[in-house]
Formats: sequence, structure tokens, C-alpha cells
Amino acid sequence: MAHTILITLVVMLPLFAVLLFRRWWQRPSKLRSLMLRFTLFAISSLLMFAAMEYYFYHHVHMSDGFGFTLSAGNWRSRYGNVPKNSWGMRDVEHSASSVATKNKLYVVGDSFTAGHGINNHSDRYANIVATELGSDWEMILIAKGGWATRRQLSEFAEVQTTINDPLSTSSDIVIWQYYLNDIEDAGIAAGIEKPSIYITAPRLLRPIVDHYHVANFVYWSIFRRFSTRELMGSYLKFLSDCFDDSMAWNLHQRELREIVALAEARSAPQQRRMIVVVYPNLMDISGTRAMSDRVVEYFQSYEIAVINMADMLNGRAVAEITVNPFDGHANEAVNRLLAEKLLQELSKRQQIGF
Repeated sequence: MAHTILITLVVMLPLFAVLLFRRWWQRPSKLRSLMLRFTLFAISSLLMFAAMEYYFYHHVHMSDGFGFTLSAGNWRSRYGNVPKNSWGMRDVEHSASSVATKNKLYVVGDSFTAGHGINNHSDRYANIVATELGSDWEMILIAKGGWATRRQLSEFAEVQTTINDPLSTSSDIVIWQYYLNDIEDAGIAAGIEKPSIYITAPRLLRPIVDHYHVANFVYWSIFRRFSTRELMGSYLKFLSDCFDDSMAWNLHQRELREIVALAEARSAPQQRRMIVVVYPNLMDISGTRAMSDRVVEYFQSYEIAVINMADMLNGRAVAEITVNPFDGHANEAVNRLLAEKLLQELSKRQQIGF
């Protein structure tokens, strides 16, 4: 509807101007001259806006941390849901024959594992590891943006049931990715109020900002430049409160203990075929690593191999490790770095043969 209005204006305004100034208003005057200049300016601005709208609509695809912008919607439709299998994951379809006959690499997580902001899904760490493992392995990705630990556990169990592959008798490998907001459910259950990150443009601007890609991009780029720090600060304080609250942390430990149980059911500590990857907030590693380190220490206390991304990325510039200035997810370079570390860990623990 919005673009129909824009196209109508682009076509009708010049026609109306021609009729007005050549047929209906021919007598010279200062007012006519002024209105003619104003009309030409309006038509030029409208045509420029329409040209930019066409470009932004068709060519600007940029993810962001909040995910509500029109350019983020463009990214999701073009990249974020490609490929998409029958389980709703950003992954290829898994045939019954390949699942039954191959070793399986399960990769469980949230948006970091799903590859938020990464255009080519093959550039994700899970796909890089799978490529290096070779054709004898089937990589099964179980990850979506917004999934916390409880949802990850239930989805993992459902996939296990679907493909009839009970973990306790499997010789396959599990990579479990953790991010700080996985504690959200436990925090909310403990009564900690989560700050709202749903934001909208002022009412008078919404008809333009919400429906035109160029206006949406410009407005939210300016807004985030001045407001992202405050929004992120309030959200990170919420997460910190969750980790500091004894009830929330105890509830979350029960969830983490279920992940530990999956590893314990498989084999002795030195042979466990599970690696946990723990991410801090990449836009504030030093300020959030106390939280991520707590999770690292928890898993290490059960002799589970952990890759601490805060250690790997500490000291690096934010622009060097994130997908873009408005999205704090790990970029392709970090995914390659993580894949290399995972392969080293797997090889060290003699879980794959190189």
C-alpha cells in the first residue's frame, strides 16, 4: 500500500504541475514563480526519494541486534531462512538413510549457531567443522534465535526422538553453544523483571518510518547511534541481576545440569563427546565475562570441555568480531576461528581421526 501511494505521487504530481502552471495558472507573478520553484523542488525530492526507496528495498539487506528494521526483514527473507528444512531450522534436509548410516555431529544453540547476520550459511562454524569432518559425518543443526537453554533441551530431545537416535547409545558428537541470555527464563521465573526492548518511532513519523525502507534505515541508524548503549546497558543489567540472584542461578543450574547429564550418560570424562561453547556479549566482553566465566566454570567442574569465547576474543575491536555496527553477533572470521578451535579440541580428545 505504501509503495502504491509513492508510485501514484511520482506519476500524478508532475502531471498536476504541468496542468497547473501551463493551463490554469499562466499569468506571471511573484507568487506563481515561487510556487513553481517549490513544486519543482518537491518533484525532484520525491523522485530522489523514490529512487532511493527502490534501491533500499531491493539491495539493502542488513541484520541488526533487535531484528525489527525493514532492512533486517530483507536480510531474513534473503539469507536468514536459507536453507530451511522441515524442522524449521536454517539447515539442509536430513534423509533417513544419511541419519541412519553416518556419524552425527549435533550442533545446538541459538542465533549465534543459526548464523544471525552471516549471509552464507556455509560460513558458520558448524558447517566449517562438518566440511572438515568429511562425508562420513552428518551435521544436524538445532538452533534458532531467541532459544534459551530450556527450549534448546526440548528441541534437542524432539530431534533425537524424530530420528530415533537415543543419545545414551550414540557414539556421535554434540557441540552445545551457550550465550548469556540463556538464563532469561530462570530469571523471569525468579521474579526478575525483564526490560522492554520493543521500541517504535514517534507516532507522527510511523507512517513513513514503518513503511518506507530508506526512511526506516535512516531513522533507526540515527536512533541506535544515540540509544543503543542505554538499551544494551539496561538489558545487560537484567542479565547480571539474573546471575547474581540466588534463586535464578539455582533454577538455571538445573537446566545446565540437564546438559551435563547428556554428556555423563555417554562415557567417562576423558572420552565425553560433548564440547560447550560459551559466548559473552561481543560488544562488551570485559563487562560481561564475569557472567560467561561463571558458566564456563560450571561446566568445567563436571570435566566437560569448554571453549571460552571471552578468552579467545578478549582485546579485539568490536568491529573486528561482529557482523556489522548494529548487530553484535559473531562474524565469519569469528566463526572460522571457533571452527578451528573445535577441530583442535576434537582431535586432541581423539574423537575424530585426522
